[in-house]
Amino acid sequence: MVVTNNILCPHCARPPIEGGGATRDHIFPDAFGGQGTIVACKDCNSGIGSGVEGKLFGPESPFTLFLQGSGLPHGLLKATHPLGDFMVDLATGEHTARASVEVVSTDADGGKTFKVFGSPEEVARIRAGLDEKYGPPLEVLSEQIGSPDSEPDWLNVFVSVHMADLRRLVAKTALCVLTYLQGDSFVETTLATWLREVLDAPREWPTSVRRPPQADPDGEGAATRSFDTSETMDKAQALLAKYEADPSDVTGSATTLLIGVEPRYAEGPSTAFVMSLMGWVLPTGLFAPGVPANMWAPVFVAQKQRQPIKFIDLARGLPNGYEA
Repeated sequence: MVVTNNILCPHCARPPIEGGGATRDHIFPDAFGGQGTIVACKDCNSGIGSGVEGKLFGPESPFTLFLQGSGLPHGLLKATHPLGDFMVDLATGEHTARASVEVVSTDADGGKTFKVFGSPEEVARIRAGLDEKYGPPLEVLSEQIGSPDSEPDWLNVFVSVHMADLRRLVAKTALCVLTYLQGDSFVETTLATWLREVLDAPREWPTSVRRPPQADPDGEGAATRSFDTSETMDKAQALLAKYEADPSDVTGSATTLLIGVEPRYAEGPSTAFVMSLMGWVLPTGLFAPGVPANMWAPVFVAQKQRQPIKFIDLARGLPNGYEA
């Protein structure tokens, strides 16, 4: 297999100089140990970083939960308690109070009573700020966390993810992988255009791009009409078991993209894209019109933590290459 360097940005099909200059964009999320990169313009790289990937690694994301048990660098999860909100690391049990200020009452003269929640240091800092702004006498009800008798016995952690954001992550990864393999010859294909339309539905673009939001090519609510991604992944792994390729290259990888080409699909050549992170198959995938050039059977693209990307072509069972 020949890995081709790209000149055009795969996310907007422009020369990077038109998008703020050239940058290196990770093929798989850096948060999951992604190492391989491609060229992307600064506008797209920063816009996707905040508008797509950034949304998926916040304090209420299941990916943050996965990372906390992975040994990789990770953020904290938001947790709730009757006392107030906390930030917690479930891998270590460490937690900190999230400072908050709430107006609990206002008297006839406009005097306010505040409830301040946080660590003793934060409470003292916030009270000093309120005194400076409103002036004493000021009534403050303080909830301080730090002493053994004020520690919570339990915390509630809720995680959620928007299906449309998962769909956009799959589109972004597919664009990066196929550009990594085929360079600009892929960037200018109809399939790449379709993937960009998914990625842009809608994307928070930098103002320099001046590109309006775009509808998903599969229509409104496309993310909730996804095919059975787990079944698709299982069928491909069953094919993998017939070859000499090591199945652990896929099952033991932090990130995996299945490019399930179907050249003889009844409605025309099509490609299914299914992605897994930390062993979790994303519940929404892409079923795109068209197939990448020179792909005749499903291809696994997998990466273990901080290791080179591995390609397994199920047409021949060959790791890291389409040609013997």
